[in-house]
Amino acid sequence: MTYEELFAAAVAEARRKSVRIWDDTPPVNRSCVVDGVRLHFLDWGGHGLPPMLLIHGAMVTAHVWDFFSMEMRQHFRIYAVNLRGHGDSAWAPDGDYSRARMAADVVELLQHLDLDQVVLIGHSLGGSVGALAAAEEPAKMRALGLVDSTLLPGPRPNLMAGLVNGPDVFATIEEFAEHAARFNPRRRADRLALSLQWNARQREDGNWTWKYDPALRQRRAPDFEQVWTALGRITCPTLFIRAAEHSHATDAAVDRLRTLRHVRLAEVPEAGHNVMGDNPLVFSQAGRNFLELGAG
Repeated sequence: MTYEELFAAAVAEARRKSVRIWDDTPPVNRSCVVDGVRLHFLDWGGHGLPPMLLIHGAMVTAHVWDFFSMEMRQHFRIYAVNLRGHGDSAWAPDGDYSRARMAADVVELLQHLDLDQVVLIGHSLGGSVGALAAAEEPAKMRALGLVDSTLLPGPRPNLMAGLVNGPDVFATIEEFAEHAARFNPRRRADRLALSLQWNARQREDGNWTWKYDPALRQRRAPDFEQVWTALGRITCPTLFIRAAEHSHATDAAVDRLRTLRHVRLAEVPEAGHNVMGDNPLVFSQAGRNFLELGAG
């Protein structure tokens, strides 16, 4: 399918989920080079609007933010970045996919786009990356959002770990989608077969595999305290949104977040780790409340 056809399918799915769509024009594909690596990002348009930068989680792409961006583009000039090794961004030649390196990329992107008073929101890994970047550029931050980020080790593997550690080559996109759907009980395989194409590529032999760099599967264990140090340095209003089901945020992490005065907490019901895709209406409302936007 073409880019326009895939986006039209995303718009149709958003309408099925009753997402408010103010403009169904696809975002523009743009890129820039930071530290020798080409970063791809989606520019949702909106000249003169305040900036918002969205950061996806591990092994997915900037299109996880499509539903949210369709609604929020009336309020913000949205940029959704593909981190190095993900989506249509280049793979790191040295295999450096540490949170610190990705955060440095985000800081350079902020400088490249000349963004100021930006709302920075990251999902999962992207939340940790966003926190590290915000701590480096506090004067540029209007607000920070972390969505179901893993901030402390959990007692058992999460659903995403099972997906990432499973097979990575499939004969058809439908077979690929059937596999992925087993790790998200709120997604139907037939609909995943469309959205999955943002994060899939067809090999020369005709089989399908993930678009991300396979080296991402061997990332080192995160330095959680590095992220907590960053959160302690940040002074801008910060929102942590937790999934009500299969959350990557442990109770211990949530209790520790409550000790930070600038952090507010929200929980989205009927949503797993992919919060903004599972329950886009409540997720967007939590964002609206935090950013003090009206309902219209």
